[in-house]
Amino acid sequence: MSAISDFTKAGGWQTGRSSGDCHKYMLDNQVACDVTIKFTSAPSGSICEELLAHKYMLICRSPILETIVNGSIQDNNSVITITDIRKDVFHEVLRYIYHDGANLSGDNVLHVMYAAKKYLLDGLITQCKRYLDEEISERSACTVLSHSLYYNEELTTKRCIQYIAENMDNVLKSEDFANLTVNGIDRVFSSDVITSALFKETSLYRACLRWATSRQDAGDQRPIRDILGKSLYEIRFASLQPDELTKIIDERPDLLTQTEQAVLLRYVNLPSETKGAEVERLGFSTKRRRAFASKVVYSTGIRFAITTDYFVYNGVDTCDISFQVDRPVQFVGVTLYGGFNNDDEHSVHLALYTKSGVKQLVNTETKIVSEGKCEPIPVVVQDPVPLVRRCTYTIKVLMTGPHTYRGTLGRKEVRTEGVVFTFYDAGGSTCVEKGQIPQILFKTY
Repeated sequence: MSAISDFTKAGGWQTGRSSGDCHKYMLDNQVACDVTIKFTSAPSGSICEELLAHKYMLICRSPILETIVNGSIQDNNSVITITDIRKDVFHEVLRYIYHDGANLSGDNVLHVMYAAKKYLLDGLITQCKRYLDEEISERSACTVLSHSLYYNEELTTKRCIQYIAENMDNVLKSEDFANLTVNGIDRVFSSDVITSALFKETSLYRACLRWATSRQDAGDQRPIRDILGKSLYEIRFASLQPDELTKIIDERPDLLTQTEQAVLLRYVNLPSETKGAEVERLGFSTKRRRAFASKVVYSTGIRFAITTDYFVYNGVDTCDISFQVDRPVQFVGVTLYGGFNNDDEHSVHLALYTKSGVKQLVNTETKIVSEGKCEPIPVVVQDPVPLVRRCTYTIKVLMTGPHTYRGTLGRKEVRTEGVVFTFYDAGGSTCVEKGQIPQILFKTY
């Protein structure tokens, strides 16, 4: 009894450890390893790196590895060669096999998931999916998207595209944006719907240039236009304001051909179906991206009980509504009713004033394109505007274009996200009871 007691006091690395902790210790310290895993560099096949492991652990966790290990035993061989997985990735697979402890990151999660699927490690697949659900961020979304496209993980691709669309402004500015592959750039730029409330097409254009320039810095000697390839045609030059397009041409006269410059300038200065057809023939789109408020931007509930038709515009009368908030928020924009027909287009001038009209806080001009539905269409400002409690503000909207839907039976008070908006008549063709401006878009502090 005393001998056993003495041994326990002396202790070994096994003492006081769970089986998982013992397995981890054996892996980390290469205790009694009996199989070598070698990683070759395809296509040369030259052996570059290796890991040591235990046949027992591989067999008991993966049916695929069991088959491989049994085959190596029959061949009197204690070496397993892997050609399609990196050493650092397989090391995380081993961590999972030994003690369920894979270290996942935006850089490796798709590689690890590929290995987990290859070796039928269901628990590790679940861990990877949970990580992707919870950890996609501005710092990792572009890297994960590129990997998901490479491995044909369509569900993950959709999640990344959705996240990027909701956070486009910050993603475009992130260092991770440079990690997008050509396919990733194409998927992001081809989206017709951007759910980031403050998105501007010029921001996407400038991010596009930074991405191509980073490729040149990495050794690609081709001109910017060649590096961008078909992604250039996904930039909606035709949706820019004339001064924005002119500035782009002045800054980068070699990016667009002279013909492209002339056709696009003619279109943005005076759009028409004929000029639009010319733009489309060059490969550019005249379709504007639809910008919807993201999950971090709130909207008041639609203040009208009924949406009906129709509202007539004469290009002179404005739609005005005044309001107060009961706590400080940031004004991001409004929503407006669109036309009855798909692709109905309206020019919009949005202004925000203090009640007295002395101070103008917002002055935005844009266009909205309808889908022929009664759902309101967001119009957002470039920079959020701070609003203080119990101060009266007035929104003025001037719209030109076809007839639109309108709301009736409007509410005077709307509560959203703990903020109470109280509305007042302000003249013009809209009032509390009926008209336009069904919602206000805002951010909380």
